[in-house]
Amino acid sequence: AILLYLDDPYLRNLHWRPLVFWAAVPGIVLFVLALLFLDESPAYYVVQGRPDRALRVLEHAAWLNGFEGSVAFDATAPVAPTGAGCNLEATMTVFNRRHAYTTITMVFAAFVVNFVYYGFIYALPQVLVGMDLPVSPAVNILIACLMELPGFAFGIYIGQTMDRIPSMTFYLGGIIFSEVVFILGAGVLTGELRLDGWTTETAQWTVVAGVNINRVIISDGWTVV
Repeated sequence: AILLYLDDPYLRNLHWRPLVFWAAVPGIVLFVLALLFLDESPAYYVVQGRPDRALRVLEHAAWLNGFEGSVAFDATAPVAPTGAGCNLEATMTVFNRRHAYTTITMVFAAFVVNFVYYGFIYALPQVLVGMDLPVSPAVNILIACLMELPGFAFGIYIGQTMDRIPSMTFYLGGIIFSEVVFILGAGVLTGELRLDGWTTETAQWTVVAGVNINRVIISDGWTVV
């Protein structure tokens, strides 16, 4: 969003090559840092026959979390049952009579959160260009991105205070609500929808509210799912 604002706040004359280049820089930096400092899984080291390295990783994790107890483990114990996760029969366990409903629900919830999140990322810049809003499209996108931060905090709170089903119901209902708000505001603002008593300013702020509510709820969805 910052790069879009610096290139063209109204998103009409963007230079895609510099945008792609600079957008890739943080990922490259994080990749290098991960190679240098990110520890492998202890289970991976055990499978590779390097229990001493696995123990060092566990000791480092304990130090980071302020744990002062022993992290010693039995390196001869199997990491997982032989063949688990390596055949179709084991994979299909999540679709048996006991787990099928939960699996389908989680797949649907994950599909919705990905579809809405990445759909908005793709469509929002193109849609906002044609709307007369209080601030430029790039600023609207930047504000929407910042709204994800309280959304994650809200998602953590919801996850700790609500059961999984009510929290997922809340997130899916919030997605529907934010989409309806956005559609109403955008419809009035573009002249495709007429609502009595709605002014241009009302429609503008309804669009802004729909976008930002969506960003908060979708971040909550990432946390819950």
